[in-house]
Amino acid sequence: MVQGPGGSGTSWAAWEVAQRWSGPVTWVRPGMWLHMADLIRPMWPEKAPPVLQEGSCERLVDGVLAKARSDGRLLVLDDLDPCFSSGAAGVPDSELRLFLAALEAGELADSGAAVLITAHRGPRELSVPIRPLPPLNIDDASRLAGYSCSSLSTAWLRRPAALALLRHLPEDAKLPDDAAHPWPSLLRALTGRMNAQDEEVLLTLALARRPSRVEALAAASGLTNTAVKKSLTLLSSIALVEPVGERWRCPRYIASAARRLLPERLHGVLPTALLQRFAGFYLRIGQQIEKGWESIDDGAMARLGLRYAVAAGDGRMALQGGLHGGLLGSAEELGAWRAIRDDLTLALSVPGEDLEQEELATSCLLLANSAARIGDHTTTGPALVRALPHAHASANHKLSREIHTQLARHLLLTGSSRQSREHLRAALRGAERDGDAEARSDLLGMCGSVHLQAGRLTKAQQDFESSLALALALDDRRQAANRRAGLGGVLLYRGRLRDAEVQLQMAAEEARNIGDATGLTSRLLNVALVRALRGDVRGAMSSVSKAASEIPAGHPRLESRLLSLRGNLRRLAGDLSGAANDLDESLDAAVVAGDRDALVEIWGAQGHWNRSAGNFEAACELFGRAVDEHSDEREDSMLAARESDLWHARAWHAASLFLRDGAEHLLQLLEATEALEQCRRRIPEEPFRARYLTCAIQCLESQLLAANLNGVAPLAQLYRIEELIAENDKDTELADTGSPELQALNGWALLLCARKEDSLQAAERAELDAGLCGLATVVGRARVLRGESHQEWNGQASLLAQLLEFASSETPPPSDRETGAIPLHGPRAR
Repeated sequence: MVQGPGGSGTSWAAWEVAQRWSGPVTWVRPGMWLHMADLIRPMWPEKAPPVLQEGSCERLVDGVLAKARSDGRLLVLDDLDPCFSSGAAGVPDSELRLFLAALEAGELADSGAAVLITAHRGPRELSVPIRPLPPLNIDDASRLAGYSCSSLSTAWLRRPAALALLRHLPEDAKLPDDAAHPWPSLLRALTGRMNAQDEEVLLTLALARRPSRVEALAAASGLTNTAVKKSLTLLSSIALVEPVGERWRCPRYIASAARRLLPERLHGVLPTALLQRFAGFYLRIGQQIEKGWESIDDGAMARLGLRYAVAAGDGRMALQGGLHGGLLGSAEELGAWRAIRDDLTLALSVPGEDLEQEELATSCLLLANSAARIGDHTTTGPALVRALPHAHASANHKLSREIHTQLARHLLLTGSSRQSREHLRAALRGAERDGDAEARSDLLGMCGSVHLQAGRLTKAQQDFESSLALALALDDRRQAANRRAGLGGVLLYRGRLRDAEVQLQMAAEEARNIGDATGLTSRLLNVALVRALRGDVRGAMSSVSKAASEIPAGHPRLESRLLSLRGNLRRLAGDLSGAANDLDESLDAAVVAGDRDALVEIWGAQGHWNRSAGNFEAACELFGRAVDEHSDEREDSMLAARESDLWHARAWHAASLFLRDGAEHLLQLLEATEALEQCRRRIPEEPFRARYLTCAIQCLESQLLAANLNGVAPLAQLYRIEELIAENDKDTELADTGSPELQALNGWALLLCARKEDSLQAAERAELDAGLCGLATVVGRARVLRGESHQEWNGQASLLAQLLEFASSETPPPSDRETGAIPLHGPRAR
């Protein structure tokens, strides 16, 4: 960042840098384009990439950084002060803050690309290197001023642009002596060279804040084109304005002085009226441009008119421009959600008298929807909350109901199901009052989803059944299929996995028959989830593949679910590279969707990935994040399962540290073992059989880790494993795939009990069953138990091999009574 007071030469310094830059240069001066997507648009001289208007905030910043890196570009952001302000026309932009934070973090370090910012002050929180411009020396100052500087204060040496203007002063003008604030003084002295018309043209151009054509200046000032051209010629001769191609601009330091000084001299010339006429001129131009736009760039004139209305503080004109200025419909067709968000944010940033309440509510709702499309959920929620009182004041019941519904969805995604229920009840009361059966069906389905997430299965079933009855009465096959899928979810939560799979398959087929791609994809993913819970990994992957071929574009929540599920299945199948890519992309989609539960699930899946890869410390961190962000409104057994994942990873981490550093980490392993047992007690064996079984296996694994390191024969654990295998063989809800994970544990326990032949048989069966159902992670452990080499990617199998080698190399320890060793089970362990 280069800083200096107005007229000190910051832009000239940046220009010198740009002249010496070996790669391409993009020069941007904000003017009235204060948001990130508009600022960096010139980086793409060709058609702008979709990420500028459709991607999340993070993707936008990543796209800008990638573009800069790809061609070693210098991006110059000149006079960036307006973007740092928080006035009506400078609404703080979270994406610009994110971009500056990325630069501070060194994202362009050693990349061959750079960003150069010039500003007078800049934000206080920015900590990039700042280069203040040094004062001129006396010789340079004399040359600029046109005479000796002996009569000037040394403070003028900080203002080269002021010195350059001194030569244009009238001969009888008194030399300004206000070196701290020279511009009004200089401009007052230079007015002796101008008449009232020239001053009005200068004020008009000073208010423009961007290079403007003669026609725009004439429309704003009310003068003729000829009169404007004549005044511009004079103003150019005394260096107050300058041409930029076919447009004219006024340097910012002169424009600032003109806006303060000239209104006092020009009686009857109102700056607000000039800005309003600018707004009207550009809004008319924007409406006259033919439709059929190919990009949002075609709507630049209409968008500029809106910004002039905001600068004038004219809330009515700004709101009308945002809603009806020829932009909104085309922008929605183009998917330019970021432009809609930015424009409506500005339009709603200024108050207006006698604004229509319905238009305010509609604008806030559109703002919320556009922000949600690009993952800006910090804007979505407040916009919906702001819309609600306006909708109530407008007495538009349908609009109020829609806002309540949108708020309920938003709160549900962010994990606030209690608040979500309140808005759903309000929307339901409105639908009942209006006799809208279709809306009631949809809202009852949402209520069922809320109850299902919280574990209130009876209420969920009642709401889904009521919604289904309404959908059938309306002959709405799409809603009916969705409600049947919801009932399938209830069956899943009740532990009736086979019935749930049948119900979901029927709902998927119905969605296929009616052409509902979104419903079909969602149902197929639910089928995959049921199959995964039943232990059929191959069947689950087949269902996910079908869902991937059906998923429609523009559904980030669906995309996130599909990618996270596929990533976890790929991990189990041994494709760690593909799993990592899926989980990373799933995280991006979940951020765009604003789905808190999805984020928690993905962090958990990434924790499993790192544990499988042997990155136990990273796994602990990710599982810890999932626990911390878990909604306290979900049922406790789900939280217990997440905590179980965390303690299980800590147990493996402690075992790895034990092998590296010694026995001081054994206590951490025993602590994890006890915590896992407590988690298991919090998970009911029915109906959450799959969740309970996973936690039970984690408990047993932790106990076997301790037995392995202590040299103790885990007889109690062996008996418990055999019991679980027998129970699983009788469980009709599970797929006929054997119990490969339990068989592998059985082989490990048998080996530690010195029953090598039995261990070999259990390991062989575990490898066979795991291979048939696609569990490569278990195959690796089974091979280690058989004495074969493990897969390179399988970090847990690698650690197991080291543990077995450690156990075989140690002399069996004396009994517990002789050493006082802590037993692995019993009252003392607890």
